Amino acid sequence: MNKERNPSKWLSAGLLAVALLGLAGCIAQPIAREESYPKQITGQPSTEHYPPVAAGFQRWHTHSYRPGDKDLSIGYHFSQPQLQVVATLYHLEAAPWKATLDEQFDAETAGLKQAHPGAEWIETSAVTFATPSGERKGKRGTLSYRERFARVQQPVCSELMLFREGDKYIKLRCTAPVLQRTPASEKCSELMRSINWPRWP
Repeated sequence: MNKERNPSKWLSAGLLAVALLGLAGCIAQPIAREESYPKQITGQPSTEHYPPVAAGFQRWHTHSYRPGDKDLSIGYHFSQPQLQVVATLYHLEAAPWKATLDEQFDAETAGLKQAHPGAEWIETSAVTFATPSGERKGKRGTLSYRERFARVQQPVCSELMLFREGDKYIKLRCTAPVLQRTPASEKCSELMRSINWPRWP
């Protein structure tokens, strides 16, 4: 005698198969997500443009600020018992910014004063670096303020250097305790000379 088929059993199996196929289709669909900025870049190649070690500094992060990785910052730190410096090197497209070096430098200094109320502007001067690709001229400024640095609330000095390279700006921010201002400034100049920044893509 032939056994009767259970319609509810076959219906349940069919519904399960359809459900699984639908789930598989959902998994296969890519999820579109908008990127937010700043965005950390991982797996950065160790080239002359992004050296993991430069002038004794260790590279510790790279961030992008606009789509296409056109505006970048590369963070470095130098740490010894007698000297601690945090440096960030920026590679910026000039188009969204001010037209001249002087105008952009004034905008940068105004932004620093706004970010650090009560900051004292110490000096502004011209700066020149001799690099393998030629002489580079820009502006340098130094200000002091209090903040938490190396886990201690203390007076710090922050140095800004700005250069115009064709349609790009190259900017360096270096921060160190005030008592280490002179050796920190010398170390940051060494960092600028050691990186192949004029030929960044």
